[in-house]
Amino acid sequence: MSRFDFDRMCQELGSTERLTALARRVRRRRASPELDAEIALEVGWLVPDSHLVRGGHLITGVTIVETRERFPLYGPWFTRSREDWWNSGRAISDNVQNILKFSSDPGAAMQTLPPLNELAPCTVVLKKNGLWTVDVFANGGDLIGRCEPGADTLAKALLLAGIDCRLRSLQKLRAEGRQSRSIEPIADWDTTRDPPVAMTSGPI
Repeated sequence: MSRFDFDRMCQELGSTERLTALARRVRRRRASPELDAEIALEVGWLVPDSHLVRGGHLITGVTIVETRERFPLYGPWFTRSREDWWNSGRAISDNVQNILKFSSDPGAAMQTLPPLNELAPCTVVLKKNGLWTVDVFANGGDLIGRCEPGADTLAKALLLAGIDCRLRSLQKLRAEGRQSRSIEPIADWDTTRDPPVAMTSGPI
């Protein structure tokens, strides 16, 4: 793998597609170190890194953001390692120590929510059928994330609400980008191209 290919993969982490797939896995699977590793990578608790060594070989791995500890996960001479380790929670959890238990610990799951100074108190409701639901509100009172339908544990409900916050934020950014292009001043248009077509936001 080239550095260019690795950098392109890094840009996909935390994307709408990967977060949506992660939410499905959180609902489907039991809490585990492998699932925690996948969550840590997508929400940015772990960040991918790479460096070149003698001979031009690319070593890839992750860094824990808070401690700056680095863990190499793949190199040409690494035995039984996956080049695409970012698609395998086990490949990460087997080599990275002290990953937070996002899928089972409510305190860790809360770290996937936006910073507390941006939030109103979260509303947590235990439904009659035993499922936890979480609604997350911004200081202005707007709903910015929720776990609905509910989850069987509070940790998963908080985690799914945190993922939903990120998905809504990405959707809002994409919609704002579309809107800004649709009202681009005529003076800035390239007259050598076909006339611009107004773009409107829609479902993602």
